[in-house]
Amino acid sequence: MIDIHTEQIVLGAMACDSECYDIASSELKEEFFTEVEHRKLFDVMLRMSGLAKLTPAMIKTECAGDTGMKIALDSAVASFTNREEFEYHLKRLKELYAKRQFLNIGERLVRMARNEQTTVDELSGVYESVITESYSTEDKDAIIEIKDILVQVFEQLEQRVMNKGKAENGLRLTYTTAQGKTMGLPGLDDTFMGLRGGDLIMICAESGHGKTALALNIARIIAVHKKKRVYYENTEMSKEELVMRVQSAMTGIPLKDLFEGIIEGEQWEAITMAIGMLSEAPLTVSRIPYLTPLKAKSLAKRVKAKHKELDLVIIDYIGRMELEQQKGMQEYQILYRISEYCKSMAVELDVPVIILAQLTEDGKLEGARKMKNACDGLLFFKPLDDKDYEKCPRQANYKLVKAKVRRNSTDKPIYLHFHKPTQLITEVV
Repeated sequence: MIDIHTEQIVLGAMACDSECYDIASSELKEEFFTEVEHRKLFDVMLRMSGLAKLTPAMIKTECAGDTGMKIALDSAVASFTNREEFEYHLKRLKELYAKRQFLNIGERLVRMARNEQTTVDELSGVYESVITESYSTEDKDAIIEIKDILVQVFEQLEQRVMNKGKAENGLRLTYTTAQGKTMGLPGLDDTFMGLRGGDLIMICAESGHGKTALALNIARIIAVHKKKRVYYENTEMSKEELVMRVQSAMTGIPLKDLFEGIIEGEQWEAITMAIGMLSEAPLTVSRIPYLTPLKAKSLAKRVKAKHKELDLVIIDYIGRMELEQQKGMQEYQILYRISEYCKSMAVELDVPVIILAQLTEDGKLEGARKMKNACDGLLFFKPLDDKDYEKCPRQANYKLVKAKVRRNSTDKPIYLHFHKPTQLITEVV
């Protein structure tokens, strides 16, 4: 039931090949390895601080002072040859783990059976309850008795009553300033009643109409003002540009001026203050030109492992994502499959995921009908037209149209002011 060579090959593949790392880190847990040094090495690689490609040298530096781990790493790297062998041993590692679990169950049942006081009903009960938990870790929460969650639901209801209907277990997009003013996006709070773990929210806009700006404003609210961990996965812009866009919204200095270095007098004080706030914000960003659902989940798991928390994932954007195997598929089929994977990631990591999508030139979304089914919320970020201006609040120039909201109605749009020079988006009520 133990194969040290298999463990070495899997660890070696993780250390030497980024794609193997993504696959293994998303499918394995520490207990899949039997050797203490192998478990420690897997944990170190999972918690590596950098989100760039790992190398054996980087991992060895992280293992400084632990000779056992260094030896284990050298042996693992020497064992790895190619991806085909990795795939075989990854499957074998998971099968060996499952067999050990079955063996543990069998030994427990044997001990119980040898006890004359144990009844057949007790043996059957243990078998039925333990066998599914041990073998299928992915499905262990799929079948839940209603009585087991009633207490939790009742406690949540009490909290909502105490807080006048504002659910404490939802991620809120509003905050209160030192002057007592409510800021943020209260309309989205009312719409979703708080973002929950497992939610997939898709925000769509035409090219150049602020989908990234809206996503970065949400990230700023959650990370800077709410102090919750946000991971922003980006496929296009450099990390430096992403940060400058957030700085522009925070300081009121036009993004163009920041790019060109046109800074005067008191603006330096605003920049310094923004840098200080951002440096303390639990915000992690990545730029991944080639992003797949597997890569997205793997990176999110690494962020969660490193910081021991993850409250929101934002993916910018679905149109630049690819499937590992998409040959022969139509674009709408690819986008739908990716949205399904993103929903699965939200559920597995128990975190809300916001994914951006680009509309076509005629304002439509490829595969909209099927993608809508995978989402808990589908929003369209659009500039106002002439008819909108007749009935919208003053200062509004954009709106969020609710195409789907799982927990609420879609009747009224949310009116916003998008100040393009500074990328700041605020709600107009």
